[in-house]
Amino acid sequence: TAGGLTAANTLFNSSDRDGSVIAALTNGVPMDPLFGVKEAKFDGREFSWIGSMGKLQNVCATWHESPVKTLADAVNREVVVGAAGVTSNSSIMPRIANDLLGTKFGVINGYDPSSGLNKAMESGEVEGICGLGWSTLTASRPDWVRDNKLNVIVQFGFEKLSDLTHVPSALDLITDPEKRATLELILVRQETGRPIVGPPGVPADRLAILRSAFDATMKDAEFLTEAKKLQLDIDPLNANAVEKLLAKAYDAPKGVVDAAARLVVPATR
Repeated sequence: TAGGLTAANTLFNSSDRDGSVIAALTNGVPMDPLFGVKEAKFDGREFSWIGSMGKLQNVCATWHESPVKTLADAVNREVVVGAAGVTSNSSIMPRIANDLLGTKFGVINGYDPSSGLNKAMESGEVEGICGLGWSTLTASRPDWVRDNKLNVIVQFGFEKLSDLTHVPSALDLITDPEKRATLELILVRQETGRPIVGPPGVPADRLAILRSAFDATMKDAEFLTEAKKLQLDIDPLNANAVEKLLAKAYDAPKGVVDAAARLVVPATR
């Protein structure tokens, strides 16, 4: 999003580097320079990484009243899905599914990302949403999950969600090596789902304190209890794990990067 890019640009280029300024970035932003987003004036690898609180695995789902109950149904006929802006996951994931899995999602952009999208699906204005963050959904609309109001037809992540072991994984379905590498690169954006970072050049001793505090917080019983009450999924990555993921992503072959960028970055951008 534009706000996420602005925050990342400001943090990287203008913020104090003494350890007093940190930010929670939008999950996809650190890879925007890799995918050729011109507005991104930073290198995602050079932030002072502190960690990520959780992953943001996405699912494609239809409303329970839709006749589209499985991924095969979405391959066999067009499925109209709602989306927020063209840079949102709800717009990106249908493109990925159509290109890599052969689905026929027809996307209507422009819905309010929260209530507007939800109401459109509940009213039947659209059949579903492809690009729902599962952890966000379970926190914001637990009744949809509890009352089986969704047909979850495919999930996107390096590993299957424990709640959805019966739902096919896009990664498991792709046998073509190039397409699989493309999806794996895109999925790094989800794996580092809730990143906490500082600007480049934070002194090593202060960065070590920030990282230690983050790691301790992610294991703190009181914090985890409060997160559970709020139905927030805590599945952290430490700074080292995030750095390794980004280093591997930025070293991906150009053909793979170009293929991923074509799906992730809107042509109109």
